[in-house]
Amino acid sequence: MSALQKLLPLVLLSVVTCVHASEIRDTQDELIAWVDAEKVISETKADWMAEKEIVTDLIKLLEVEKEKYVTNIEKLEDSSDATDQMRTELNADKERLVAATEALESYIPSLEAKVKALLMKLPKPLLEELDPLSRRLPEDATASRLPVSQRLLTVVGILNKVDKFNTGITIKSEIRSVGGSSSEVTTLYFGLAGAYFSNESGSYAGTGAPGSDGWEWTENQDKSDQILALIKSYSGAREAKFVELPVSVR
Repeated sequence: MSALQKLLPLVLLSVVTCVHASEIRDTQDELIAWVDAEKVISETKADWMAEKEIVTDLIKLLEVEKEKYVTNIEKLEDSSDATDQMRTELNADKERLVAATEALESYIPSLEAKVKALLMKLPKPLLEELDPLSRRLPEDATASRLPVSQRLLTVVGILNKVDKFNTGITIKSEIRSVGGSSSEVTTLYFGLAGAYFSNESGSYAGTGAPGSDGWEWTENQDKSDQILALIKSYSGAREAKFVELPVSVR
């Protein structure tokens, strides 16, 4: 065997070894590249899952916020509708109030005139009580600049006091003229229907009734004892008993 033949197997073994080494390195490189790729995929997947969870939570939060905004919008719409309705009702009330005020402005002078005419027929004690209110009545109702509400309150205040006096019994000490002199008498008013008066001794007594120009007083000595008994009974100065007295109806 020649030397070349002896070396041939060694050369072939060396070539095969080199070929296998090259394949192993290539395989290792591919394996490393695959591992790196799987690592990147795994990391990307993990990041994606984390981001997905964040996005999912964010979506839920936004859904909650959306529901809140929808609810608030519905409330605002309902409130707006209610406000519009209230504004419409208030405007209608305002129009009615303006119309009523205008009607009252045209009618209040007539009321004031009637109250002034009534004052002329009231007894002195009631007139004295009404003096603060009656002073507020305008002299010229058509030229008054006082608010209608104030003028109406004055009229109502006067009528309330007149009604209170008319539905009760009032006893007053007064000075009444007797001939050319004056005498102190006690007067018992039965509302605005009539009255009886007498001095302390009963020597001057009589009746009173409203007239066209004020109250008219008439002496009635025939009934002085009964009138004095009535007044003393009412004031508690003597025992109460039935008393027959004249009544004037107009």
